[in-house]
Amino acid sequence: KDEDGLAEDVAGDGEYSCAMYVSSVLSLHGMIDRPHATVTTTLTKMAEHGWNETQQPEPGDVVEWGKSADGHEHIGFVVGENACISNSQSTGNPQRHAFSMNDGRKPVRYWKYTWPKNN
Repeated sequence: KDEDGLAEDVAGDGEYSCAMYVSSVLSLHGMIDRPHATVTTTLTKMAEHGWNETQQPEPGDVVEWGKSADGHEHIGFVVGENACISNSQSTGNPQRHAFSMNDGRKPVRYWKYTWPKNN
């Protein structure tokens, strides 16, 4: 809901659903509490559940881009050298692409999960 208590489509009918995509995958694997609709909340919950910044991204790590010109953040998964997968704004579906976004943004952080040690 927005500040007036009205329902708000934060995913923009799939256009801005990268956080839902990433957090749903992480939630399915017990690496975060549940799916989230925003990048900010997803990153906060990731940090609470054992995710830490890394300088050496590997497949399976989460990649974070800064805000676009219209103020939207973006996240996805590292899938290989100079390759990631994230939700496409144009199609509303996950797609493989280079780390550089079409608008020129480059990754600002990479996140790696630390599995809890079993006692």
